[in-house]
Amino acid sequence: MCGVAAAFAYSGSADPVDRAELRAVRDHMAARGPDGTGEWFSADGRVGLGHRRLSIIDLTEGGAQPMRSADGSLTISFNGEIYNYRELRAELLAAGRTFRSDSDTEVLLELYALHGTRMLEKLRGMFAFALWDGRRRAMLLARDAFGIKPLYYADDGRTLRAASQVKALLQADVDRRPEPAGHAGYFLWGSVPAPWTLYRGIRCLQPGHFMWAGENGVQPPQPYCLVADILRDASAHPATGTEEDARDAIAAALRDSVRAHLVSDVPVGIFLSAGLDSSMLASLATAAGASPRTLTLAFAEYAGSAHDEAPMARDIAGQLGARHTEVSVERQDFQAERERLLAAMDQPSIDGVNTWFVARAAASQGMKVALSGLGGDELLGSYPSFRQTPLLARLAAPFARVPAFGRFVRTLSDPLVRRLTSPKYAGLLEYGGTLGGAYLLRRGLFMPWELPQVMDPDMARDGWRDLQQLARLDGDAAQFHGAGRSRLAVSALEMSWYMRHQLLCDADWAGMAHSLEIRVPFVDVELLRAAAPWIAAHPQVSKRQVAQSAAPGLSRDVLQRPKTGFLVPVREWLGAPGHAARGLRGWARYTYGASARPARAAGCGRSARVPRVLVSTIAPGPGGVSAMTSFVIRHLAARGLEPVLAHYAPYSVVPQLSVPSFRLLQRRAGGRRGIAYDARESHAIGAWLPELEFTHYAANSYWRQVMDSCDAFVAVSGNALAATPFWRTGRPYLAWVATDWQGDREDRVRHFPLLRRLLDTCVNAPVIRRLEKKLLAGGSVLSLSQHTARVLGGLAGPQFRTSILPVPIRSDLFVPRPDAVVPGRLGFAGRFRDPRKNIGLLLQTIARLRAQGHEATGLLMGDAPDARILRDVQALGLDGHVRFLPDLSHDQMREQLQTLDIFVVPSHQEGLCIAALEAMACGVPVVSTRCGGPEEFVIPGETGCLADASPQAMAEAAGALLADRALRGRMGLAARRLVESRYATAAVDADFAHAFGSVFPGLSTEEAAVPHV
Repeated sequence: MCGVAAAFAYSGSADPVDRAELRAVRDHMAARGPDGTGEWFSADGRVGLGHRRLSIIDLTEGGAQPMRSADGSLTISFNGEIYNYRELRAELLAAGRTFRSDSDTEVLLELYALHGTRMLEKLRGMFAFALWDGRRRAMLLARDAFGIKPLYYADDGRTLRAASQVKALLQADVDRRPEPAGHAGYFLWGSVPAPWTLYRGIRCLQPGHFMWAGENGVQPPQPYCLVADILRDASAHPATGTEEDARDAIAAALRDSVRAHLVSDVPVGIFLSAGLDSSMLASLATAAGASPRTLTLAFAEYAGSAHDEAPMARDIAGQLGARHTEVSVERQDFQAERERLLAAMDQPSIDGVNTWFVARAAASQGMKVALSGLGGDELLGSYPSFRQTPLLARLAAPFARVPAFGRFVRTLSDPLVRRLTSPKYAGLLEYGGTLGGAYLLRRGLFMPWELPQVMDPDMARDGWRDLQQLARLDGDAAQFHGAGRSRLAVSALEMSWYMRHQLLCDADWAGMAHSLEIRVPFVDVELLRAAAPWIAAHPQVSKRQVAQSAAPGLSRDVLQRPKTGFLVPVREWLGAPGHAARGLRGWARYTYGASARPARAAGCGRSARVPRVLVSTIAPGPGGVSAMTSFVIRHLAARGLEPVLAHYAPYSVVPQLSVPSFRLLQRRAGGRRGIAYDARESHAIGAWLPELEFTHYAANSYWRQVMDSCDAFVAVSGNALAATPFWRTGRPYLAWVATDWQGDREDRVRHFPLLRRLLDTCVNAPVIRRLEKKLLAGGSVLSLSQHTARVLGGLAGPQFRTSILPVPIRSDLFVPRPDAVVPGRLGFAGRFRDPRKNIGLLLQTIARLRAQGHEATGLLMGDAPDARILRDVQALGLDGHVRFLPDLSHDQMREQLQTLDIFVVPSHQEGLCIAALEAMACGVPVVSTRCGGPEEFVIPGETGCLADASPQAMAEAAGALLADRALRGRMGLAARRLVESRYATAAVDADFAHAFGSVFPGLSTEEAAVPHV
């Protein structure tokens, strides 16, 4: 297994091959070949080959590459393994050819010298190579029939370049403009289908094809062996014999394939799960005389469940006498590896995480080669698609004759289907009437009509047109006959699409990232040629029957175990939504944002413009959430991202945008309105049934329209409900939360009318509690304070992970002004009409202080008093002693805070209390109740006082400061020092950048450590 790099300046007008560029392409693939590096350039400088070597066969320098033939006319750079190279070598020796090494690479050179491109039909293995024929003055590129090994090329009309990875070719001078078919294909399938890539200038050489480049130009790729043709030939010429003969013949062919795949000069390991595929491989390898080393992954999330494969794998290894290793992988491993994993993806993929971790584990155990059970389901028909796809095609066939009817049903049903289940099902009648269309519904990620919602509409249209997807699928499934026609047709589809573009690509990049060669004995040309005619004759033969014949020693438990697949708890680790039907869509957007980042710079659809970040928050107004939102806006804008604001428009403020229960019969629609919020694009969005708080952030059409225009998603609010539209639609998100839902509204509920309290108790509370837990588990969560983290952790459970992110305080703006301080002035800033703020306690404290002889006055900023507060002022005899300043600018607020003698926090609950920190930056000590957030920065005797929530206790604490000016001065200085050390803007900025980049690595701005709790 290696890395191939090649360049041929075939046009007379082309510059010679840039040696530095070729080396950059080659060395970008260093992980593919850590054991050696090589290069060769022709004397005229028009041709160059590069190679990175992972030594598997012939570990000596004799196997080094690029390799030249004895007469110097041929030079090759080869990636892969030829499993029948010894047999071919014997034939070549008999034909008079000579060898200087024991490598399979030299066999390729001599075989080509004797047979030309006909040699490709003789190869059994996985391969991709670039071969320079000096006599012909031409370069040959070739790839194995299944596409196990990748090969990409770029032709600019003058120079042909080729490499084993797309990202390696990006080190060269290639056309990076976005390829619509590649981007649309990714969203259709969750992987990029060949021959496309994300870049217009780079193509993938199709499996089973070769192509020539000569001095007259580059010729179109030509097929030499197509998997679908092998299956069609078997369909036309089924084997003759009994079902038992079929079972035994397939088992014998599999036995032969495993024996061939054990050819190696280094030990060969096995990925062992509890499934039939890997169990068969381990059993057959042992029977072939190998002493395999087996490896299994264990996940804490699956312990004790049907998905926990570790115990059974342990038993299987014990029965076979294999040296077994069990490696535990946890969420922390995923978080630590996520950036490397995404960087290693050559093109974005929704799969491959499992292979990444098992390959990492294998490499850590010193393995260089491992067998995988990949391909067993495609060959032996054990996917649900083998039943479901033909059934759907038969049932929907009548509707395929009236395409307009299917489109009508899809258009009509899509909004309802999207709410109830996978949006794909709306297209059952439109697409399900052919085998290819039914397969697209079964395997597709996003459907064709959804593409304009997830990418630029023009690019979606062009990409869908260029893909010719239905025609290609129906072509792969066509011309099958006989009893096994459906089985073979679905095999052709699975092998040509899901296995080729998803599984094999993932096995290559994930294995090669750890310098591990992954071999796939079920994906073998000779096995397919031997097994397919028997499958055509007896399609009912199952994998279990083949396993009983191939590996009779397997236990009944293994044979009878239901199929589960090789699962990794990615959604739990990432925090993606729990909807099984739609969960991978969020991961797809995530990996696309990370892996497709180079396309952004090239002008890819929506990503060509400044990336947009949707910030879901609350209506603008005074208080901590607005300060949090303003910080996020500034942070994103400073890093070249475009913040877009959206929030639920409270019915009490904007009634025309919502539809309460008493207006449902009027068929009145909700709405969306553009508003001014920090001079940014902002949307106020209404809700159906605003009496039910869980509808406030429902993912209605207005939310979807805004979300579809954005690239990243952040929720900033008092509680997690603002993240609901992101979670509902499977989007990754970062949520910055001040407290839980109950704490955010606990005091307000006491003032609700009786019927509203009943509705709250019976409907709102149970629904929102469940929703809130899912929201906390469904994304990455930042807690405003340690208090917030404890509250959320108590709600979400022991698996909950969060990071602390306070609001930064501008200590350069909020500075002390001793000359401005008004002795005896107690103040508070925020939404003091909110019952949680308990502003009556502050008024009672002032009254008690005045009764004790202090010249105490009050200053309440940021809100207007309601009738209740005004009554309290009058009843306490504070008329003329308490001022209200409801509408203050940021600068005016700072100036008023500088006049305070003491800042008082009388609240029942505070996530942090930002205004108190701003006051502390102004050198003002704080007297606070024990209400959560302030307990982290109000240090008794140093920065202020903590007191019980009673007028007597609060007045006693405040009175001590008013009476001792020296003490008040020391506490004011200490308060400012604490703010400067703990709440500095630069540190919080860096921590938010790190958290944001962890969720949206494609938009990452900078790195910083965030403390985890």
